Amino acid sequence: MEGAGQVRILIDLKIGSAGAGKIRTCWDLPLTLGIPFSRWGALPFVARPIPFPPDASHTPQATDNPEQLYSAPHPFQLALRWQQELTGNSQLTKACIAKREGLSRARVTQVMNLLQLPETIQEQLQNPPPPLNLYAFNERRLRKLLGQNDPVLQLHDWQRLLDELRHCAEN
Repeated sequence: MEGAGQVRILIDLKIGSAGAGKIRTCWDLPLTLGIPFSRWGALPFVARPIPFPPDASHTPQATDNPEQLYSAPHPFQLALRWQQELTGNSQLTKACIAKREGLSRARVTQVMNLLQLPETIQEQLQNPPPPLNLYAFNERRLRKLLGQNDPVLQLHDWQRLLDELRHCAEN
């Protein structure tokens, strides 16, 4: 049974050799799938996506608040919130937070480690320099900074990251 918002796909696979497969959709738009050899252990993947149907009415809304674009809070914001909770409640542990959030204890520790960044970097993350916002700094880049044990190197890499992101934001 099809519900609202589901797409019905009529399958018409014509597989010649490995790597090609065509699917005809209910909008009569072709969908090309990549079908790898089964011995690779890979699953089929979309090689040419389906465009929105002509009658679809989706108008993206521009927003000045970048936090509205993201459904989950930034890991640095989570770390700050969890640190406040741990400070305010002596019986609360990282294990309790992990259970409440549905995460592993290791993941909670991983996020909390972002608070080991130098104070200068933490202050700039809380108030990013224009035109950047907090979401410009992904967790992977922040954790790479943590990999540097020397705070001087962390600050140097932070400045390089800021320069790179500003350059990208201007272009």
